[in-house]
Amino acid sequence: MDASAAMVGDMAAGDMAGGNRHEALLLPGTDNIPVALKGGVVAIGNFDGVHRGHRAVLDEALGEARRYGVPALVLTFEPHPRAFLRPDRPVFRLTPPPLKRRLLSALGFDAIIEQPFDAAFAARTAGDFVDGVLLRDLGISHVVTGHDFHFGHDREGTPQFLKKAAAEKGFGNVWARERSRPPHDCLATVMRSRPWSATAESSAASSAFPPPT
Repeated sequence: MDASAAMVGDMAAGDMAGGNRHEALLLPGTDNIPVALKGGVVAIGNFDGVHRGHRAVLDEALGEARRYGVPALVLTFEPHPRAFLRPDRPVFRLTPPPLKRRLLSALGFDAIIEQPFDAAFAARTAGDFVDGVLLRDLGISHVVTGHDFHFGHDREGTPQFLKKAAAEKGFGNVWARERSRPPHDCLATVMRSRPWSATAESSAASSAFPPPT
C-alpha cells in the first residue's frame, strides 16, 4: 500500500472511531485572511486526488511551516481553472471539493483557501498575483509549488518568474519535484478510468474518510 494511502487510512480509522480529528479552517478566497494566518507557508495547486505526486508539494510546505514555526496553508481553485477556461472540455475530478478538503485537512494544514476562479481572477497578471494575492492578501513567508507551476493571465508566470520575484521581494520559494507514482497509487488511480459517480465517491471515501456531508 502507498504510504500516503496508509497514512490517510489510519486517520480515517481514528475519525470513525470518534478520535480527535484536525480541522483546517476553510476560507472562500484570499480576502480577509485572519491575522493569525499571515506569514505562513502556502502550497499552491489544484491537488485533485491528493495523490503521491501532490504529496511532494504538500509535504514540503508542511515541513517548511514546521521548520519556521508558521502556519501551513493550501491555496487551491474552484472551479478547476481548466473547467473555466475550456468549458467545452469537461474536467474529470477524482475528488469533489468536500472530500479534497478532508484529505488536505487530515495532512495537518491550518487553512484551506478555495479561491474562486472567474474571469476577473483569470485576467490577473503574474505580477499582480504575487503582489496582490501572495504578499498583500496572504502575507506569505514561503511559497511551495510544483516545478512546472504557471500562473497569471496567459500563464505568463513561470517558475523562473516566481523565483525572481521571491529574490526581489524577500519570500522563500521552493519547487517540489513530483515523486514517481506506482501503477496503483492511493486515491489517484482508483477511479482514473471512469467518470465520477456515487459508486466512485463511495469507493474513494472509504479509502480515506466516511462520505463527506
